Amino acid sequence: MIPVEVVLTGSVQLPFFDHRYKSFWIAPNGYISFGKGMTGWTTTPFPYPDDIMLSAFWSDIHLKPCYFDGNNVYYRQETDPSGSLLTNIANQIRQSLPQYRNYQPKWAAVVTFDRVVARGAACINGIENAPRNTFQILLTTDGTRTFGIFNYEKLEWILHNDIYYASGGFNAGDNITFHELEGSRTENFGQVVSRSNVEEPGRWMFRVDKRQIEDTSCTQIGIDEVQATSAPRYGSIFGGNEVLISGVCADPNFPENEAISCQFGKTKVVGDRQHESIVRCIAPPLAGNGPTSLRVSVDGGRSYPHILTYSYDATANDIQLIQRKDWPNHFGGSKISITWDPLILDPAVDELTSTVSQIDVDLILWYISGADPANGIRSASIALATGVPNTGQLEFLTSQINITRGRAKADQPVFLAGTFRIVKTDDRNAFYTAESGWIGPAVKIWSKLTDVDVFSNLNDPLARQSSQERFSPSLGLQLELKTNVFDNATSRPASVLSREQWDLYYATRPSRRQMVSEILRCLKSPAVTSFCDCWAERERAIIPYNSDDNSTFLACPPNINQVRLDRGRFNPESSLTSAATCNRNTRPIGNVFWDVGECDEHPGAVLCVNALTANQAELAQQCCYNEAGTLTDAETSPSGGRVRFIVQDRSDLRDVEPGDLWLAQRLEEQLIDRKPQEMCCPRKGNWDRKDCQLFRRIRRGGSAKHYLPPSAPGGGFGDPHIWTLDGFRYTFNGLGEYVLVEMPGQVVIQGRTAQATGLGGRNNTAATVWSGLAFNSSKSIVQISLSTRGGLDLYLNWAKQELMELTNSIEFNDIVIYLTRNGTEPVHRISAQSSTGITVDVEEVDSVLEFQITLPSELKGNITHGLLGNWNGKTQDDLLPRTSLTSLNPDTASPQDIFNDFGETWRIEKAESLFTYQAPSQTYELINDLKFRPQFTEPSMAPNLQAEANIACAGNAECRFDVAITGNLGMGKNSAIFVKDMEDAIQVGANSGVSCGFPNIREGSHSRLVQGTSFGVGDTLTFECFHEDKISTIPKRGDKVMRCGENGVWTGSPLECVVSCSRPLLTSSLVALRGNATTWEVGNQVVFYCTNSTVPISGNIKDRTAVCTDRGEWFGGGLECGLKRQTTTANTTATSATATTTSMAYRMGEAANDQYDIWGDSSIEGATMPAIVLFWSPPIV
Repeated sequence: MIPVEVVLTGSVQLPFFDHRYKSFWIAPNGYISFGKGMTGWTTTPFPYPDDIMLSAFWSDIHLKPCYFDGNNVYYRQETDPSGSLLTNIANQIRQSLPQYRNYQPKWAAVVTFDRVVARGAACINGIENAPRNTFQILLTTDGTRTFGIFNYEKLEWILHNDIYYASGGFNAGDNITFHELEGSRTENFGQVVSRSNVEEPGRWMFRVDKRQIEDTSCTQIGIDEVQATSAPRYGSIFGGNEVLISGVCADPNFPENEAISCQFGKTKVVGDRQHESIVRCIAPPLAGNGPTSLRVSVDGGRSYPHILTYSYDATANDIQLIQRKDWPNHFGGSKISITWDPLILDPAVDELTSTVSQIDVDLILWYISGADPANGIRSASIALATGVPNTGQLEFLTSQINITRGRAKADQPVFLAGTFRIVKTDDRNAFYTAESGWIGPAVKIWSKLTDVDVFSNLNDPLARQSSQERFSPSLGLQLELKTNVFDNATSRPASVLSREQWDLYYATRPSRRQMVSEILRCLKSPAVTSFCDCWAERERAIIPYNSDDNSTFLACPPNINQVRLDRGRFNPESSLTSAATCNRNTRPIGNVFWDVGECDEHPGAVLCVNALTANQAELAQQCCYNEAGTLTDAETSPSGGRVRFIVQDRSDLRDVEPGDLWLAQRLEEQLIDRKPQEMCCPRKGNWDRKDCQLFRRIRRGGSAKHYLPPSAPGGGFGDPHIWTLDGFRYTFNGLGEYVLVEMPGQVVIQGRTAQATGLGGRNNTAATVWSGLAFNSSKSIVQISLSTRGGLDLYLNWAKQELMELTNSIEFNDIVIYLTRNGTEPVHRISAQSSTGITVDVEEVDSVLEFQITLPSELKGNITHGLLGNWNGKTQDDLLPRTSLTSLNPDTASPQDIFNDFGETWRIEKAESLFTYQAPSQTYELINDLKFRPQFTEPSMAPNLQAEANIACAGNAECRFDVAITGNLGMGKNSAIFVKDMEDAIQVGANSGVSCGFPNIREGSHSRLVQGTSFGVGDTLTFECFHEDKISTIPKRGDKVMRCGENGVWTGSPLECVVSCSRPLLTSSLVALRGNATTWEVGNQVVFYCTNSTVPISGNIKDRTAVCTDRGEWFGGGLECGLKRQTTTANTTATSATATTTSMAYRMGEAANDQYDIWGDSSIEGATMPAIVLFWSPPIV
């Protein structure tokens, strides 16, 4: 019988031996093949060349139809995730290979050989009584990981022709890579029915997508030859992950004395065996930061034969915090929702039967109790929920947690940050005691480290009265100030760092230590009446700075488009999960999806980015942008950026565990960077209140004045076309590895090409495409290449990374790498950013690698050579050969000249290569074909293809060339798209423009910006007087309108206003003011006097002045006047005087129009009072 080709259903492609296939072939002789059908029946030893196959029972099988049941082959495929085949396979893999407990297959096929017989049995010779074999071959993939499964029901024969024994296994067809089942081609092969590599007799399971077959069996080969692997390969920096290490076989010399031990960095933990070749260890907390050595022992730590790498990832989290935007509303009934995968805590969770375990949820907090961190930053815990179902979601009110502290005691804790933790209730009961803490291996999952300001309110009046922590009485939450909330078995100190370590930590940073102490003093001292004023006074004295000082701070990009180009120096990543993250963009920035945040702490902003480098004082710029995409000013808008206090890498503290050091740095950042905002700008408060304006003014972020954009990107695409850093475009079709950018002492970037693929997947001998990129930094070598399995491969320091097992953001030494992926599909976009601001973006598009390279402006003018030219703003010297001081003329150089006299001179030598080589098919010699000569001219196209190219390319030369050379219209279209993207990026760089910077608004100017949101040439700003307490103000000096001139200088100065008082109220018509002023400002005095012939009779007689106060109110005055006093002789009759007084009496205010501008009472001062005083009445009109 002939083999049958099976085309995969759906859009999935099957990764197998580092290649991808859309079909496979069922051979009649117990195996399936890839790339071509096969009929061979003689069991040839593996490995051997050309044939790619997967065999469950390779032998000479007789499939001739006969009139009895069996002796048939069946197959079926399934893509329905709820179908029985996918469901059963997923369960089998999760149970048999616990390291893949999250595996979700997208496609599966099963081939069943049902009661087949050996060749030689004939229908007429009683074949119904012949020995029968029944077995299955299963294949399944999630798009990236592929598993092959052999199921054996019975094998009643294994020998055919009395000569050849059956065999099973895999062959990659490269004459090197293979895997054979034990007993293949021997009389022992039949034992596969009773044996297994997954502890289920008759079932054999392998991961087969990679070049190296993953077999967990210890019986197949010697224990010293089994390659250990771990899953997962990364986890939360707080530990608690269940790490399963496969390939760890029991030592036959000590079968009864086995003692599993794992050492993560310097921390040892006890493990246990899960399978004959799989052991389990729980990752200890804070034992590393980033890639950390993982050593495994089976003899209790006497030897560690298995050495792997496990990454402690500060960005990894199994608990997702959602609805963060509502958290600030502490007393408004807002809710916190947390979600997690129940299977992580309990793989036995059954969604169909609703069988769930119970869990406990805790909030772990870190706090300082003294005024000096050297006294210890300790941890506390709050039990939020106990014994609740492990459903994967929990919701509670923010008000249920209240850690507002009193200030009556100096040792009251100041809470800095926290993290949510979930553990199975059964594990807590088994492995935790109040006296000893955690004493056993319990799986724990964590959220990211998060700020806890939401759970406190420094401006709550109750906080100033209470000396106790306050918690919601509805839940009765208890705060446990434990010395250690982590595993006591790891012998961790009570404090994050010891006193000696804290002293070393601050030894070279005395101002930071002083600032930390002062913030704590402001928070703790009962004498402090304003947290904000206390902090502001001390910060300006201890750490003065000017964010517009471009000698110490990076200037901000003027708009969001510039940010997208300048990702090497700015991004919004935050070390904490908090409302500080501001990014309301849902589309990628370049090739990178940044963390999304609601911008709660920057109302009106849509994106805030932080400079990736800090100055010597560990201060970094933050830049924020509004809906219009322009930079905003914190002085004039709450959306503006601020100066960030960060903690730089302290790798010099070698005696401190990396995880502990990371935690100490994050907690210091929380205290010094974020606490002042809480002190001045309470959440959901008025962002224009006085304290918040003070905070925004002091921490005001810098402007775009003196901003220098990075280079316009250089790049490569298509049938290799090159775009230099200075903007010159040319085609170079070399085959091999070349220097793209060489900047001595800064960076070397190399590119690799391969022969192109045209229509029908054929190799085109005349065309090449980019296939890889490699570059170095001071600490790292990064390689990004086309993957034979589709998408991209990533190598870090020559080690290939399993991208499925990595987070989307990877910090590797001095490089940050971002992956853009779609579920379990291959990664098609990778962006790498160095600490020096170099950005490398790589994308796989239809099996062609495209890249863009951006260099920071600080490097412009350095000696830069390579295929991307000499970056100096001139294109005339971009074609400088490696061995010459004279460049080819870009205007006259032919493609042949560029190839022979320029491009080939930049071919790298083997010794300088940064690339890895996968022998034997990939060696330096095979990749670098020195005899290759491309086609330099555009060949003619068939009329129909030419017509399609004319439409698709729309005049783009690179597009036409690619279509003509490869015959691939899609490749040409992709080149046209790349050119358009490059042109847009270059236009953005060219439009960075001149900025006048933020206006220099004087403190206390009582004005605000009411119109104008950008600060470039020609932009205008309009100001008006404003007081946050709605107090009357009037212009004092400056201009209501300013304009940014072409020289980058504002015309005019910002409006300055002063508090004004209204016209003073007079107590009566007999009182007047001296002078004819129409406006009065704060500090002005007015003088009251009595009108002609009247005298003071009450009020402020001796001080007839009033002062205009900063509240817009008059202080003083109140003068009251009456008739001028007259004296009589001593013998005047009392009766007459009394009568006159009674009949002529005049009380103030009865003649409102009778005022006199005469100062008529100076004679009264110090005069002897007469015995009788009569009031004088004005004449009656």
